[in-house]
Amino acid sequence: MVLADGPAGIRIQSHYQKNPVNGAVYNMNDYERFENRIFGTEFLHDGGEDYYQYCSAIPVRTLLAQTLNGVHTANSCDLCTTAARKEWGFAGIIMTDWTTTNADGGSSAAKCIAAGNDLVMPGTETDRREILDALTAENDQYLAEEDLTACAKRMLEMIFSSNLYE
Repeated sequence: MVLADGPAGIRIQSHYQKNPVNGAVYNMNDYERFENRIFGTEFLHDGGEDYYQYCSAIPVRTLLAQTLNGVHTANSCDLCTTAARKEWGFAGIIMTDWTTTNADGGSSAAKCIAAGNDLVMPGTETDRREILDALTAENDQYLAEEDLTACAKRMLEMIFSSNLYE
């Protein structure tokens, strides 16, 4: 799977081509990347196999700062589960921002999972230990096993439903 992000949305090329002989993705040189980024010019190869990938943008931090009622967005069940999944019917995966669970990040890995975040990024050893401890209610946190199982199930469903899984 391709995971990519940026400060105001996902920066990823939506169309690319593969070499039908060896399956390698055709890469652009620096000039072509610049022209593609600025002008949207595509550099196509005769006989290349076309592939398309689509991603959604995320709100910029200034918008998020105007919302987080004292609960970090990644720890908010109201945002991740109630609004996104139940009210809007979002069926994809939800993942934290990069390093949101660092000491200065303001959120807890176990609370991220409980809120409905399926993927904690980057997923440090400290995050893993915190999640496992919370399953046994250690260190003043509690995580229900069914919450962790639901996140794992959504991740597997997304992977298995992608056209890249064989």
